[in-house]
Amino acid sequence: MNPQIRKYVDAQKRKLEKRVDAICERFRTGEVSDEESRKMADSQQRALPFMFASIDYLGMFNNTNGIERIIRHRHMRPRSTQRLLPDWTAAKSAGILRSIYATCRLNGWIPGDILCRKRGPD
Repeated sequence: MNPQIRKYVDAQKRKLEKRVDAICERFRTGEVSDEESRKMADSQQRALPFMFASIDYLGMFNNTNGIERIIRHRHMRPRSTQRLLPDWTAAKSAGILRSIYATCRLNGWIPGDILCRKRGPD
């Protein structure tokens, strides 16, 4: 990495770390500090050296959502979809709406324009 960019990145990391450190200190010793907020502050303080690692590496995501999604899809049983639709009327309505959306997509229409069209003269 370019030395000037590295210097800027390091300065920004230090600035972010100071902000998080200040927030942790408020949770630890603030007016409304309690047992749970102190635990949270300690846990954030331990994570602080690793919290901004993504800034050092170009293209690295700043979260683990993709990895968690892969693990969930490969190692977790699918959720039950039975509870999504409470009865047959809801299932029928969902089917009708899906067919409307599919038709709109095929014809290049906006579904909201079709569903919210005014009836009768203006």
